[in-house]
Parts: sequence; structure tokens; C-alpha cells
Amino acid sequence: MSYVRSDDAHENGLFADFCTRLCGEVRMQSGEGNFTIFLDRHDIAWGQQWAQRLDDTLGAVTLLIPMITPSFFKSEACRGELVRFVEREKQLGRGDLILPVYYVKTPLLDNPHKRRTDELAELIHSRNHIDWRHLRHHPLSSQPSKELLAYMAEQIVAAMEREAVVGVVAPVPRGEIIRRVPVKPVPPVIAPLSPASPKPEWASASGVDGYGKWAEITVREIVQRLRWIEPGSFLMGAPKSETEGLEHPKWYLTERPLHRVSISQGLWLADTACTQKLWKAVMHRNPSYFNGRNRGGLQHPVEYVSWSEVQLFLQKITKGLPGCMATLPTEAEWEYACRAGSKTAFSFDELVSTDQVNFNGYCFDYKGEKGEDRERTLPVKALPANPWGLYEMHGNVREWCADRMRDYAAIEYVAEEVKDPGLADAFQAQVDNNQVYALRGGSWQHDAWCARSAYRDEGGASHSEKNIGFRLVCRPSMQ
Repeated sequence: MSYVRSDDAHENGLFADFCTRLCGEVRMQSGEGNFTIFLDRHDIAWGQQWAQRLDDTLGAVTLLIPMITPSFFKSEACRGELVRFVEREKQLGRGDLILPVYYVKTPLLDNPHKRRTDELAELIHSRNHIDWRHLRHHPLSSQPSKELLAYMAEQIVAAMEREAVVGVVAPVPRGEIIRRVPVKPVPPVIAPLSPASPKPEWASASGVDGYGKWAEITVREIVQRLRWIEPGSFLMGAPKSETEGLEHPKWYLTERPLHRVSISQGLWLADTACTQKLWKAVMHRNPSYFNGRNRGGLQHPVEYVSWSEVQLFLQKITKGLPGCMATLPTEAEWEYACRAGSKTAFSFDELVSTDQVNFNGYCFDYKGEKGEDRERTLPVKALPANPWGLYEMHGNVREWCADRMRDYAAIEYVAEEVKDPGLADAFQAQVDNNQVYALRGGSWQHDAWCARSAYRDEGGASHSEKNIGFRLVCRPSMQ
């Protein structure tokens, strides 16, 4: 493991625990009880020649795990270790022996212009690195941390099982993930995944973490992460039992009957609502009520944006993303992503608290107990993500969808199975001030029942409020 000692000191020696847990996971997956990870401050005995011991070790180890922070690229020792290991890879005809862990936000990696000035930064960026940034303050015993450690171990075991092909250089194509292959007689293989798996043309970075695949777009140095939402099907709407005994019985008819919806095309969905920071970078203004002078800030979701204004934002951002069309999610895609495989009222469970969702806890007329009323938005990623890595799908701000409320005039859904409802509206969004468009997710101002996965609301194309925002989708521009 290659790291900067001052980074480890700042983390109170966490890297040693990281090593121990990863080492144990590799032993479990491989059955190799003698597998070890070399960590200099633990594995160099007192009185040994430090430089010589490191040199000997670099000549003997199989893999290099760089812990990437801004300090890493400033450290001559770390850079030297990386350069030496690149040469080792070439000699072995490999391109899969450096497994970076992106530990702290590093502008040199995220900014394409800065990255081009540093060959080692370009190299690290090109690898399918493990993104640990969102887990840095989580205990290593947490479920997302354990899942990502298990994924790392799988990559390590796969790399160890491949044979060297001396004299043949086989670099890993950018954004691709190496699958495990049989030990013999197959040489190193880079196995492509589905068409959505390589780094998209429009992305500034991509990778895999405990939640799954992610990609990032960069707009004037503002980074927005998106999650890959696999195609699938789900039961859309709410059972009668979910809203029994509540007020507004006719309104709940818009959530019925439960019916199966197929999402045939995967999509890259922003993991947060659009921030004021991103909106300002594109539109050069900030319409939000909860701004930096009023209990908010640039990391809060943008609000007071109408559906028609959002379309202009999406058109502008699309121009800077090659091969991509930025849109809103359809209402069906939104609910599919919000549920994240759950069948309960919320992706977390049948009940939620204000520790999980930013809603008006003082007016709690849904099942459960009253909670906090913050009377404002929270910064994005302030509350737990759902199982697919999407933050604040419930509460904070209501979110615009691409399509009109399906079957709104008839009140109820159609009971038959439906495929990709509203998708044409996403690709051919035209502002019509006589139409109403779907809003999802509840907000800081609403009760808990408005934050349920199935809850539906609507607004005109020019309508805006201090509790309405949106999150974007990146899709291939040619369908």
C-alpha cells in the first residue's frame, strides 16, 4: 500500500485497519492464508534500512494499492513507487496490477485541464479506481464499507490468478473493469461488460463503489456524480393499505392500481438534486430562496426553478457533454430509482424519521411519530442515501419529472403492464404552458406522506416554489 504518512497520521492510523480488513477479505475469497499487504510503518522493523527495505519490497510484491489524496501527487516517494510499478507492469505484460483507492477529493484528478499536465494523474484517472470518498467518515465495519472492501478483494484475487505474459504490454482500457478469468490456460483478459459499463464519452471520471457504477460530469470545475440505474421492472404505485385512514382519499387514487412497469433502458441519474452551485455555473444566476444569505448555500439544492427553466438548463449543459443528452427522469424512472428495489412506502422501510428524510415532522399525519421541522432545505448528501446510492429522493425538495402526469385526467393508472411510459417526452421535451408536469418526492415543507415513493403531484410549466428542484439524467444522444 502506497500512501503519504501525514495523511495516515491525520486519519489516526486508519490505513492499518484498512489493510487488515482488506487482507482478511482477500484471504477469505482466495483461500490463500499467507496473503499479506505491506504497510511500511508496520512491516519495517526498528533498525532496518528504510530505503533498502522499501526497494526490496517493491521488487517482490504483486500489486500496488495507492491511497489517493492531494498529498500523494506531491510526494516524491509515492510518485517514485508508482513509476517503478508501471515499469513492472510493462515487463510482465500486465495493466491490472495498480488498484488506486480514491480517498480524498483531489482537484488534480477531477480537473481535466490540470490532469493533462501530470502523466501520473492521467494514469491513475485511467484506471478503474475504487472511490472511497463518500465512505471516508464511515466506520470500516459499516455495510457499504464492507461491500466495497469485498469488491476490492475480488479485483485483487482476479489479478493474482492471471498469468504474466512477458514482453506483451496489455494496458487496461479506460473505464473498463477486469472480470475474473480462469487461471489456465487463459492469458490476461480485459473482459468488457455491458455497453453501459465503460466510462461514457461525456464523463470526466467513472468507477465502481459499494453502491454500484458511477460516472461524473464536470461543468466549470463543478462535479456532479451520477449513478447507473440498471434496466428492470417494478410495481408502480401504492397498495390501498399504504394510505388507509389518511385524508384526501381521492388524491390517493392517482397512485392506484399497482401495476408492473418495465424500464427497458438503463439511465445515468444524478445522485443528488441539482445544487445551487451547479445551476449557477450553467445559468450564471441563483434563483434559490435558501441561498447563502438565508440559511442555505451553494451545496443546497437549487429551488424556485420552473419546469420550463429546467429545460433551458438541460439544453445548455447538453452542449458541453459529447454523445450525451441531459434530460429529466420520467415519472416511472423516478419512482423506480427511488424505490431501489423496495416495496415499502419508503426505500428505507414503511416508516421514516426526520433523521432519514427532510420533511415537516411537526405535521406528521402519516404512521409514526412526530419529528423535527427544519423549515428549510438541507445540503445535498446531508441524509442517508437509498440502497442505490441516491440521496434525498424522499423530502428536501420536490423534483420535476420529464412527463405529464400519466392518466391524471382519468385519476387512476391503467392496470396493464406498461413499458417505458413517458420516455418520448424526455427526449422531445417541449414547453407547453397549458400542461401540467409530474412532481415527485415531497419536500422540507410537506408531511411524511408526501415523501412516499408512490406519492404524485403536479405543476404547470411556469410554476416555481421554494420547495421545487430537480435532478438530471444523462442519456445517449442517439436513440
